[in-house]
Amino acid sequence: MVELIVSAMGLLLKGTVPWDYLLTGAVAATLSAPPALAVVSHLLEKLAEQQRLAMTRDISSLESRLMTALQAARMASWEVDFGNGTLSYDPALLTVLGMPQEQSPATLEDWLANIHPDDRPAFLAAYEETLKVGGAPFSVEYRFGLEGGGWTWIHSRGMVVERDADGRALRGGGISVNISERKRNEVELDQYRSQLEGLVQKRTADLREVHRKLLDTQFAMNGVGIGIRWSDLETKRLIDVNSFAAEMLGYSVEEMLQLRVEDIYPPQAMDETEQAVAMIRKKGWCKLETQNRAKSGALIPVEVTLHYIPADDGLPPRLIAFVRDISQRKKAEAALIAAKEAAEAANVAKSAFLANMSHEIRTPLNAITGMAHIIRRAGLPPEQLARLERIDAAGHHLLEIVNAVLELSKIEAGKFAMVDSPVSPAGIARNVVSMLQERAAAKNLRLFADAEEPPCALLGDATRLQQALLNYVTNAVKFTDQGVVIVRVLTVEESDDDALLRFEVEDTGIGIDPDAAGRLFSAFEQADNSTTRKYGGTGLGLAITRKLAELMGGAAGMDSTPGMGSIFWFTARLKKGGPGASGHPASSVEPAETVLGRAFRGRRILLVEDEAVNREVATALLESTGLVVDVAVDGREAVQKVAPGIYDLILMDVQMPGMDGLEATRRIRAMPGLGDLPIVAVTANIFAEDKANCLAAGMNDFLAKPSPPGLLFATVLKALQRRKA
Repeated sequence: MVELIVSAMGLLLKGTVPWDYLLTGAVAATLSAPPALAVVSHLLEKLAEQQRLAMTRDISSLESRLMTALQAARMASWEVDFGNGTLSYDPALLTVLGMPQEQSPATLEDWLANIHPDDRPAFLAAYEETLKVGGAPFSVEYRFGLEGGGWTWIHSRGMVVERDADGRALRGGGISVNISERKRNEVELDQYRSQLEGLVQKRTADLREVHRKLLDTQFAMNGVGIGIRWSDLETKRLIDVNSFAAEMLGYSVEEMLQLRVEDIYPPQAMDETEQAVAMIRKKGWCKLETQNRAKSGALIPVEVTLHYIPADDGLPPRLIAFVRDISQRKKAEAALIAAKEAAEAANVAKSAFLANMSHEIRTPLNAITGMAHIIRRAGLPPEQLARLERIDAAGHHLLEIVNAVLELSKIEAGKFAMVDSPVSPAGIARNVVSMLQERAAAKNLRLFADAEEPPCALLGDATRLQQALLNYVTNAVKFTDQGVVIVRVLTVEESDDDALLRFEVEDTGIGIDPDAAGRLFSAFEQADNSTTRKYGGTGLGLAITRKLAELMGGAAGMDSTPGMGSIFWFTARLKKGGPGASGHPASSVEPAETVLGRAFRGRRILLVEDEAVNREVATALLESTGLVVDVAVDGREAVQKVAPGIYDLILMDVQMPGMDGLEATRRIRAMPGLGDLPIVAVTANIFAEDKANCLAAGMNDFLAKPSPPGLLFATVLKALQRRKA
């Protein structure tokens, strides 16, 4: 029997059989026995307890989820006892209201006392309606006062949840939510709406005024060459034009008014206009350059300014177009572009000519000056030595002219770059004096520098400063037959960031007539033609000095008295540098030629040069120091001769027939074991882009032809010392 009861209760707990089945047949007979009834009663009590616990857990879980949802929505629940007016609510309601714990109202009367007086009638009306049988649920928005001052907006919703037999409300419940932020947004939105309505009204009034003024001035514009066209934006028909708008396209006004907008715009221009219309609906207007088709079919370039007029007073939206014929302007622009292209082509041709001229002149000059140096060292009778000196002087003079022309060309082309580095103004003055001291002594002139270093370290382009000053001192020595030449450096002004320096050269020479002074700083100008015949020169030195001074933020000028002498000056603005900045480094005590003969005798050099006379000059100079020179006549031969460990240095010409020096360098650099072999360009191509091309090809240094032997020795020494290190 026990087994039967247990089996039956198991089926019952699993829910696999209904109660009525258990209460029939053998099971029912068994369960009706007294012992069985006691067992069944006990089991039923346990079953009921399990079901009650399960329901309690479900209710608790549901309440927890409900509270989480309410908190996430910034809501809180409440209940009210209508009999005694007491309130009970979720503690989260205080947080929702922004209310301190000590202010929490305990009764409905307390709650009403905190409601804004203006909102109480609506609150009470909703409350009374909810108490009625069949009344609407409670829903009202109101301001709730805070103890610290101020109001917070609340939206409360609820309903009656219990009534007595007579229908009187006993209990109610609901939720409240803080809607202060929404209310603030609504206020701001109302303000924006009011502002927008005001702007729209003002805009409408403005457009009407513009419309009136445009109508007043429409025909007045006929005389100033501006066409005016009104068009319906919906139908795209022209609704009004002035006479100039019609005449511009070869129509009469009556004919124009029979046209649509697409009749006067070619397809591409029509697409551009449609895009412009889409834009001006937002912006209000736009300007574009397009084309109109004339009655004859010709396309006329025009400038069109479009204004959008929105629909008003029953009129559709319109466009007003102000149209100008710009045919003449377009022709002028085309001519200007053609002239610019021609000028650029001429400038390219000029640069190519100057580069070629430089190369063609420098190549024989290298032979002239180099041979003169070699012959001079061999020893000559005094008379022949004097003639050789004149040849050498003529060669150097020609080189100075070529350099001056190229310098001026680079400056005028804007390709002249300044390089800032520590600079010593007084040192530059002393260097220039030392360079011309021998020439001055030959004329019995006293040449000296009266210069002190500025109180602060400076940064500038020492090479360009020296070049500008050298032009002045060279002229002073040239045009002074007796007396003195003084070089000065003065600090004119100083700021936190820079200093303005004045370099001046005073001489006791021939002086300059005031009428001629104004043109001296122009290119190829001198005081008069007799000066050129007597003293020589190109008239470029002063022009170059002025342009250099201007590039350095300064100016150039002169003061002179004929027969008494002159003061030539230029200023330069130099940046302040760190402590210890100085000018040119101290010269080596031992000449490069001597160091080569002592420390690098026997080193092998490959000279790559296509000109036989240049090979002869360079070989003689280098071998005089004890270096061993091998030659190649072009780049291809150089590549064939080079191998690791054979040569210590390559002197590479650039412009050669067949394989040039750039290609040869690239091929040598690609060969194993030759990545660190010094290669120095020795070329008559001296422009900045030429140097950049050499370095990009893999060369280490750059030497212009012709160069003084001392510079050749110094360049070779630097390359060999770098390889030794």
